[in-house]
Amino acid sequence: MNRMYNKLSDAELTALLKEGDEGTFTEVYQQYSPELTAWVSRKVLSLDDAHDLVHDVFIHVWLDKGNVTAVKPYLYYITRNKIVDYFRKNASRREYAILTQLVNQKQEPHMDPVASIEAKDLRENLEAAIEQLPPRTKEIFKLSRQENYSTAEIAAKLGLSEQTVKNQLSTALHYLKNTADRLSILALLYVLYN
Repeated sequence: MNRMYNKLSDAELTALLKEGDEGTFTEVYQQYSPELTAWVSRKVLSLDDAHDLVHDVFIHVWLDKGNVTAVKPYLYYITRNKIVDYFRKNASRREYAILTQLVNQKQEPHMDPVASIEAKDLRENLEAAIEQLPPRTKEIFKLSRQENYSTAEIAAKLGLSEQTVKNQLSTALHYLKNTADRLSILALLYVLYN
């Protein structure tokens, strides 16, 4: 990292980025890509997909640099949109329609009572699947996905290595992916992480 750039405020980074300064873009990437990758990896099932989405975010930011008004909020806004696009591409029409109902229900809780019941049933089924996980795996999964602990924080809290935590999270996701239907996985990602 260039010392000149890492001492700049977000407002200064934004101004330089809008001018097309490549050093600023590199600084923004180095500063925010690990944070965004960690956030995205909690929402998608594959770390490779998380890395790909974050790279897409930064490509979008560079191409649209003239419209950036504040670096961090803009990055999260674009990242959220890329996650939605990811689920759109990976969901069937039926899954997408139900996922859309879940999104709308979360935004407008007094919407369709049938959608509300369906969302509640999905949530209960997913929570039941999580409860079937082995105790340590379940604890690690809940700390990561429901309480937003990082891998390092979970490892420190439970006295485990970071690799053990990663392995347990992988085990949990693999189990949930194989026991729940695809729709439930999409609902799990939406209901638990938004």
